[in-house]
Amino acid sequence: MPIIEVTAIEEVSIPEGSEIVLAPTGVVAGIRLPNGEFLKPWINWELFASSEEGGDAIGDLDENELNLRDMHTGLDFERIIDVKDGDVPVDASAVKSN
Repeated sequence: MPIIEVTAIEEVSIPEGSEIVLAPTGVVAGIRLPNGEFLKPWINWELFASSEEGGDAIGDLDENELNLRDMHTGLDFERIIDVKDGDVPVDASAVKSN
């Protein structure tokens, strides 16, 4: 089965007072917003009716739906966050993921 590597880069503005939280391994676990909510960066595969440009996505495919299409994703991906502007503290106290 062919394997492809997909790298996605997204620039996101976050509220002042947000914090980058590291996992025990040192990779980015997510972003803690000032209100205490925790967001994890993740990539979704979107399903479209055809390859025609301009169409709207039907929806995001979860792991089971990808598996039904003989697509299998691994959990060994990189979460890379690079602060482009402003001052964002980093919490390296190692959060535990669920």
